[in-house]
Amino acid sequence: MKTQNLTFKNVSLIAICSLISLNTFAKSASENKNYEINTLEHNGHGNGYGYGHENGNNGNGNGNNGNENGNNGNGNGNNGNVNGNNGNGNGNNGNVENTESGNTGNTDSGNTGNTESGNTGNTNSGNTGNTQPSTNKTSGSSTLNVIVGEFYSINLSNENATISLDNEDKFKNGSESTPITMTIFSSKKYAVNAQVSSENFNGVSENTTVKTNNIDLIVAKTNGNQAAVISTRTTKSLKHANPEQIVSSTSATKSDIYSLTYAIPAANTAAFLDQYGKTISTQITYTLLPL
Repeated sequence: MKTQNLTFKNVSLIAICSLISLNTFAKSASENKNYEINTLEHNGHGNGYGYGHENGNNGNGNGNNGNENGNNGNGNGNNGNVNGNNGNGNGNNGNVENTESGNTGNTDSGNTGNTESGNTGNTNSGNTGNTQPSTNKTSGSSTLNVIVGEFYSINLSNENATISLDNEDKFKNGSESTPITMTIFSSKKYAVNAQVSSENFNGVSENTTVKTNNIDLIVAKTNGNQAAVISTRTTKSLKHANPEQIVSSTSATKSDIYSLTYAIPAANTAAFLDQYGKTISTQITYTLLPL
């Protein structure tokens, strides 16, 4: 019976010693682990976050201690330099799960953020923003210049006119020429004068004279602007001493048309009786005067 009790005591003592050793070992291990964890957490959070956030270079180095996996800390630190905001976010994930969340967070979230969001933002939004403004020209204008010249012209449809006294009736009743058309173009208001070249006809019989004022000039308007009028004259006979106004207009015209007819009144035909068999002549000049 004593032997059994001794044995039980020895066994109990060994068991007690073993428990003490296990407790001591467990305590020691627990203290060491707590010390490691505290040290790692203290250095990781203090140095990793503190320096990493404020100083990118120191944050990368000390980030190795911040998370339980140094390599993951470096990953977060490096990403912290590339993208500050993503680096801090990834660092928090690294403290929760260093191996999976840390590496995955740094690689997928960090790099993806920089590549897809950052680069895509610069490529799509940036480039598209620069090419969006329209450069189409929807209107235009031009300057038109009109160069206007100043013109004046007087044109006669026939430069030669003839009065025939070739029968008795014409000597009795008088005779006249075929009408000549006079056309006026003028950039300004105008007047037209007429003047015979000499007092007497040319080519008359020897020792005879025939006065040019035996000829009447009959003027009529056939077409043109309303401002064009026939001038009032004291007599219709040709004048040689001074030019005589025959028509006028107070406005410019492109085409005022007049009819000019030379006539020998019946009262004046006797002046031509002794010019039988001859053709006598004179010259009348018409002058356009811009006013």
